[in-house]
Amino acid sequence: MRRRRRSRTLWLVAVLLAALVALLLVLRREAPDDTAEVAPPEVEAPAPEAEAETALPEIPVKTPAPVAAVRQMGPVDPAAPPGWLGLPLICPPGVACTVQNYVDLDPGEGAVEFGCGPLTYDGHTGTDFQVPDQATADTGVEVTAAAAGTVRAVRDELPDTGMVPETAEQRDGKALGNAVVLDHGGGWTTAYGHLRQGSVAVGEGEAVAAGQALGLIGLSGNTEFPHVHFELRFENRVIDPFVGLDSPSGCGDERQPLWRTALDYVPTGALCAGWATDEPDRAAVKARCADQGAPSAEAPALVTFAEVYGVRAGDLLRLRIAAPDGSVLVDDTRDIAGNRARQFAFAGKRRPEAGWPVGRYEARIELARRTNGGRETIVDLARSIDIP
Repeated sequence: MRRRRRSRTLWLVAVLLAALVALLLVLRREAPDDTAEVAPPEVEAPAPEAEAETALPEIPVKTPAPVAAVRQMGPVDPAAPPGWLGLPLICPPGVACTVQNYVDLDPGEGAVEFGCGPLTYDGHTGTDFQVPDQATADTGVEVTAAAAGTVRAVRDELPDTGMVPETAEQRDGKALGNAVVLDHGGGWTTAYGHLRQGSVAVGEGEAVAAGQALGLIGLSGNTEFPHVHFELRFENRVIDPFVGLDSPSGCGDERQPLWRTALDYVPTGALCAGWATDEPDRAAVKARCADQGAPSAEAPALVTFAEVYGVRAGDLLRLRIAAPDGSVLVDDTRDIAGNRARQFAFAGKRRPEAGWPVGRYEARIELARRTNGGRETIVDLARSIDIP
């Protein structure tokens, strides 16, 4: 009896143990394993949408653009050629307006203009369009907008004295003198300097048309001769309008001028030539390019003079005077020692005791330049006077 109870107890224990083991196996099978790699659920990708046609936003140019891009910058007709600048002045009829100085393309201490001539100086940032003398400027030579734009700044209070010591303090920090600055949009600006005091005809914020009068040529600021300093900039970088956006740092390179009308490069020319009855005063010639004195049989001397710009080292400047009978009164030739922006020269003869014979006197002024084949005449002027 006691043995039967013991067997039954052992059987119950075995059954309980088996049930417990089975339960543990079930729990273990259902518990998550934190260390196992779980793959992400597979999600059906949506069908690709068709690409929408959208316009690209306009991106401002931060680096120099190719010359062809000029058409898209500023108020320029896209169908127009790359040239979009008009002349910044209206030259009076019968007057030769010339360029005295071009943009200095040398980033260093030297000075180089695009034509390889002497018409610039270190640090010059514009193009100087000049009239022959102050008398021409006094007639009222209009300075005009090279392109349509908006007036960004004006100055109109400086006197027309040029670089005299008396106005040095007034001119300090105002080298361009009286000036107008135009904003043409797209990063382009132009400046017009050395205007006549009281002549500025536009105000800040005003919209101006191409060719509209801005003021008159004057002698304000740091200048020694009447002209307009025309300065072109793109995003504040100086641009030579005779070269284009891709301005090289030297001369003689390929260029894409920005002028609407082609402008010839004239490296050397005559500003003034005439007669005098005594040694001519250069200041008087610069003030008025005309004969100095009235030649007559009793004139103390017969003198011819000339003011030439853009002379170079090695040039020969020759001044001759022939009498009415064809005989040579004066034949003066001089070597030019170095490059010069301007050269003033004169030659003449004192009156003979019997006075000057009546008739026509002929003067000839020539500038010859050395070339590979010898010499080439660059300037050739003739002037005549009659002594009754």
